[in-house]
Amino acid sequence: MHADFLRVVAGHEVTVHVPLHFINEDSCVGVKKSGGVISHTMTEVEVNCLPKDLPEFIEVDMAGVDLNQIVHLSDLKLRKALASRSWLRVLTTICRLPTFTLLALPLLTTRRLPKARSPRSNLPYDF
Repeated sequence: MHADFLRVVAGHEVTVHVPLHFINEDSCVGVKKSGGVISHTMTEVEVNCLPKDLPEFIEVDMAGVDLNQIVHLSDLKLRKALASRSWLRVLTTICRLPTFTLLALPLLTTRRLPKARSPRSNLPYDF
C-alpha cells in the first residue's frame, strides 16, 4: 500500500491530479449501434482548487458519444471552483472502430492463398 501526504492550508489552492471515471461506456451510441470501441488517452487531469472543493473523481458520461467522436477536456462540465491546468482542446477519449492486426488476418480467410511466382525468377514466395 502507498500513501502520499500533502500539507495544505485551507485558504490556499492546491494542484493535484484527479482521476477521470468514465460511465455509460457499454451503452454508448458508437459502441452499441456502430460496433466501436472506446479508447482512453487520459485517465486523470491536473486541477487547481481549494482543499474543500477537491473532488474524489470527475465523471465523464459517454452515453451520447457517437462513432469517431472525440471527447475533449473542454467538453467536460466542472464545478466553478475547479480550474484545470491543461483545460484546452486536449483529447480524453475517442470512440472508433476496432482495428485488426495482421495476426488475425489468417483467421478471417477461409481458403489458403496460392503461391505466387516472382516476376524476375522462378522461385515461389508466399504473401
